[in-house]
Amino acid sequence: MRVKTLDGGDIEESDLEKEIFKVPDDYEGEPLTDEEIALFKDKCARPFDKCVSCEEYLIDLQRKHDYALDDGEYCEKADGFVCCSCLESDEGYSNTVIVFNPKNNEAKKYTVGEYRDLEWYLSGEIDPDNLDDIDFAPGGYEDSPIQFKYIHTDGWRGYHEPVKPEGWIEYHSDQALSYSEDEQELKKFDVDVKKMLWEMGIEFALCYSQTSNVFCMGYDILVKVDKDQLKMFALIMRLQRLRLQYRDADRFARTALTGSDEDTKESRLLVKASRMLEKGVDFDEVKETIMEEMKK
Repeated sequence: MRVKTLDGGDIEESDLEKEIFKVPDDYEGEPLTDEEIALFKDKCARPFDKCVSCEEYLIDLQRKHDYALDDGEYCEKADGFVCCSCLESDEGYSNTVIVFNPKNNEAKKYTVGEYRDLEWYLSGEIDPDNLDDIDFAPGGYEDSPIQFKYIHTDGWRGYHEPVKPEGWIEYHSDQALSYSEDEQELKKFDVDVKKMLWEMGIEFALCYSQTSNVFCMGYDILVKVDKDQLKMFALIMRLQRLRLQYRDADRFARTALTGSDEDTKESRLLVKASRMLEKGVDFDEVKETIMEEMKK
């Protein structure tokens, strides 16, 4: 007879004790007590398996937190056991996806973690004129159709970006700068672009992603490709109008570089210097250009 184990596999019952209590050669902890052996037998867990996140042995985790085996779980997304502390941390640093399907008058929300995703169901009616006021209720753990990848920049810094499913395109990519004028303009853009996409009957997804900057969050819109090419062309044209109305690239750059919305000569020159450097212009040439313009 085969029995299920916490890591998602199974093992012959007759081999269970020999297999799960085999002590690794490098393990320096105390031997298991009879009570601990009974607990791990009951849970069909291997005490010397490790959490795939923190890489601690399950027996050590259980000794630190006597609820470790109950609140931790095997996660298919991680392809291994994840302890309770790592699951809590993952939920606190998750990304968010809201998928809108106007043809079916539906919307679903997902909180997307590294180890598991939580699906949220619509708990009220959708008002097409107020797509910000939608109530969701938590459902079960279900993988989001849109996942994220982490882009490492330098040191401990980085950001997440959504991974487009097959048949979807990136419609707009942006960042929300907390407590700024630019963030308020992005909010106006968000209201209008959602209403426009809903009225055109296009399935779309809003993706809110974490960055290492606590004052900045990624904001991306993905849309499902429609077979009607004229409709897709109209989508692009309408997006350009909304961008011209709400998304001022210079204002965003000033805010990101200086932390201020103020439009000054100094902030404009700082933006110019940044863009020159991005294009590969030599630093001394950039410095000379900016210093000359400062004198004017």
